[in-house]
Amino acid sequence: MSWYLRPLAIIFLLALASCGFSPLYATPGRGEVGDTAELRQLEILPIENRAGQELRNALLSILPETDGAPRYRLSVKLTEYIDDFGIRRDTTATFARLTVTADYQLQDLKLPEGAPPLLNGTLRAVNSYNILASTFATLSAEEDARSRASRQLAQDLKLRLGAYFKAKTN
Repeated sequence: MSWYLRPLAIIFLLALASCGFSPLYATPGRGEVGDTAELRQLEILPIENRAGQELRNALLSILPETDGAPRYRLSVKLTEYIDDFGIRRDTTATFARLTVTADYQLQDLKLPEGAPPLLNGTLRAVNSYNILASTFATLSAEEDARSRASRQLAQDLKLRLGAYFKAKTN
């Protein structure tokens, strides 16, 4: 490292240490409450259709188990759209893009009914799959794309919830 980059690196590290940066999933220190304590109080409502069931199952597998009575309720509404691409001369498509959109709301159960949500937003996952001559193979590829989208949405939702609870506890 050249002589003029060392002071810049030291200044950068000092600035980073003073800004309060901490990793989202860092183990909390003594007396601190981690975001997993809040996530353990989360109830996930059932979500419509097969993609919703897969999303809910993915969330249940990556989030910590609920301890006792829940304090928060997560509701999710999924919509999906399929675009066909790669149109041949005979007007058949060769691949498709599946877009799954999740609108979510986080409610505090200690607040009165009808209170505004603590957190709401929209997440989107896009996956593609080949359209083959075999209908079974195409349906199988479509289901796989839907499963991948559900897992991706579950990871994104976990990050959003973790960031919200982390900001709330700080």
